[in-house]
Amino acid sequence: MSRDIKTRTSQKGTIKTLKHSVKTFDNSIRSAGNLIKDSTQQVAAASDPSSGSADMIQGFETRTAGFAGRKTAGGASRLVRGSLREAIHVKQRTAAAKDSIKAARQSIKTAKQTAKAGIKQVKGSIKTARASIKAAKATIKTAKNTAKAAQKAAQASIRATQISIRVAIQAARVTIQAVIAAVKATVQATAALIKGIGALIASGGWIVVVVLVAVILIVIIVCSALGVFSGEETDGKTLQTVQQELNEEFQEELQKQKDSLTGYDEIEVRPAEVITEWNNIVAVYSVRAQNAGFVAAEMSEENISLLRETMWDMVTFSTSSEAVTVPESDEETGSEEESAATVGVVTVNYLTMDEAAQLYDFTEDDQELLVMVLQMSTGGGYIGGSGNGMMINPCPDGTFNGNDYPYYPSGGYHAGRDIACPIGTPVYAAAGGTVIHINDQADTYGNHIMIAHGNEVYTLYAHCSELLVSVGDEVVQGQQIAWSGNTGNTTGPHLHFEVRVGGSQYRVNNVDPLEWIG
Repeated sequence: MSRDIKTRTSQKGTIKTLKHSVKTFDNSIRSAGNLIKDSTQQVAAASDPSSGSADMIQGFETRTAGFAGRKTAGGASRLVRGSLREAIHVKQRTAAAKDSIKAARQSIKTAKQTAKAGIKQVKGSIKTARASIKAAKATIKTAKNTAKAAQKAAQASIRATQISIRVAIQAARVTIQAVIAAVKATVQATAALIKGIGALIASGGWIVVVVLVAVILIVIIVCSALGVFSGEETDGKTLQTVQQELNEEFQEELQKQKDSLTGYDEIEVRPAEVITEWNNIVAVYSVRAQNAGFVAAEMSEENISLLRETMWDMVTFSTSSEAVTVPESDEETGSEEESAATVGVVTVNYLTMDEAAQLYDFTEDDQELLVMVLQMSTGGGYIGGSGNGMMINPCPDGTFNGNDYPYYPSGGYHAGRDIACPIGTPVYAAAGGTVIHINDQADTYGNHIMIAHGNEVYTLYAHCSELLVSVGDEVVQGQQIAWSGNTGNTTGPHLHFEVRVGGSQYRVNNVDPLEWIG
C-alpha cells in the first residue's frame, strides 16, 4: 500500500499491479528470446557445410524444384538469403526488446524511489501534524487554565465589589442620616427665625427686620473674600497698614536691584518705583485666604504671611540696559548737541490674573470670585485684557471733540481723545488703580497723571491745572484726581485722555478710549 503525497490517501495495489505488468512483459520477452534462439540455431545449422544441413538444403532445393516445376536452383538461394535477413531482423528486435526491458526496469526502480520518497514525506507531514496537534492541545490547556484563573479573579472582584457596595451603602445611610438631621436643624432654626421675624413685623418692628437682614448680609460679605477691603482691624493692624509694611520690603528689594547696576549714566525703574498691582495682589490673596478657611479681612499673623507670600509670588524683578541719546546745550554758543548715554533699567514684573489663577490652581468658581473682588476694589471698574466698557467718562461735564483718534482732521497723529471743558472742570479716574506717574512740568502734556489698572492697562490725563493725587496712591473709579486746565502744548482748555494696553509711560501702545468707556 502506498500513499498519495498530495492528498495523503492510501493508493492500494499500485506497486503490485505495476510489478505484475512488468512480469508479464518479461515473460513475453523471454518467449520472443527463445524463438529467436531457435531461429538462430537453424540459421547456423543451415550455414554449416559439415553438418547434415547441406543435404537438407539440397533436399529442400530438390523439393522446391519439384514443387515449382520450372524453378531453378537460384530460387533456393534467394530463399536462404531471405531467411538470413529474417534472422537478422529477429536479432535486432531482440536487442530492442532487451533495451525496452532495461528501460522498464529503470522506470520501476525510479517509481520505487519516488514512492519511497513520497512515503517519507507523508510520514514527515504526519509527524508535523502530530506535533501541531500536540501544541494545539497544550494551548487549549493553557487557555482553559487562564480562563479558569480569570473566572476566579472575576469572582473575587465581584465579591470585593459587593462588599464595597455594602460598605458604601452603609456610609451613604450614615451620611443621609446626618444630612437629614442637619436639614431638620436648619429648618427648625429657619422656622424659629421666620416666626420671630413674623412676630416683629406683626408688632410693627419691620425696620428691625430690615436692619437684621442687612447685618446678616454684611457679616456674610465681610467673612468672605469679598470683604477683604472692608478695613477690619486686627490687633491694631488693617489691610492698609500691612500694605505699607510690605511696600517697605518692596523698596528694600528694589534698592538692592538698583545697587546691582553699576557703571551706568542713569538708572530707571519701570513701570514705577511703587507696587502698581496691589488690587490684583490683594484679590488673589483674598481667594487663597477663603480657600484656606481664613477670613480675608482679618490681618492675623497667618493672613499677613499669606499676603506676603502672594505678593512675592506675583512680583519679580529683572534688569537690563539701553543705549540712549541725551540732548545737551552749550552754554557759550547756545547750540544743542546729542550725546550717547547708557541707562540701567530695573523692570518690576507682575503676574496677570490668568497666570496667578494657573499658579494657584484656581477653579472656575475661584476665578469668578476673583473678578468680583476686583470689581469691588475698583468700585465696579475692574479692567480686563480688552475693551469691555468698564471705564467711565473721566470728564462728564465736558464734550468729546469728535473724530480726532488716531489722527487730527489736519492729518497729524493723535494718541488719545480730547474733551473740551473749561479750566477747573473736575477730572475723575476712569477706573480704579494705582497712580504710577505724575508730572507738572512737561512741555507737551503739561500737568498729567498716569494710572495703572492691572493687566498692563493704563490711562493718562493731560493738560490739567491742578493734580490732586501722588505717586503710589490707590484710587477708585469715579474718584476725583485733578482739575482740568490748559497747561503744556494746547490750543485751548481741554482734557487729553489716553488708554494704553500692554504699555506704560515708557512703552506706548495706545487704543481708542471710546472703545473702553461704557
